[in-house]
Amino acid sequence: MISLQSGRPWLVSIVIITLGALTALSPTLAGDDPQDAAKTEAVAAMQTWLGEVDVGDYAKSWTDTAKSFQKAVTSDQWVTVSNNVRTPLGKLLSRKLASSDYQSGKAALGAGGLNGTYVIAQFDTSFENMKYARETVTFEKEADGAWRAAGYFIKPQ
Repeated sequence: MISLQSGRPWLVSIVIITLGALTALSPTLAGDDPQDAAKTEAVAAMQTWLGEVDVGDYAKSWTDTAKSFQKAVTSDQWVTVSNNVRTPLGKLLSRKLASSDYQSGKAALGAGGLNGTYVIAQFDTSFENMKYARETVTFEKEADGAWRAAGYFIKPQ
């Protein structure tokens, strides 16, 4: 029987139990790992950017890259390399995220000592003319908070 006297201790118990249940059921209330949230956001941006590459809109995909990428590779170079590498692969058949890794700080991206925040993802991908490929995509979080392409690599599996 629930006692309504002596300061309502039953109410405190219900509140504690309710908060405990909500915390267990809700990743946000349980304190989502900010790295997981960043990976999710970056991978979504990757999917959009890869869509531009998939349809052969290489010039547009270059404009949507990080400033670091644009300093290293001109638009003309990117379009030429993409035409030489991606076009022969044919139409995209499937793409599945295999892994994603969050890196931040001075040591991000290895011994190069780049300072920044990156998500590196690998996708198991199939094209018409290359059934088993591994795409490695690196996205950088820029000063405006947007995730943009900083690297892209395909190799046969």
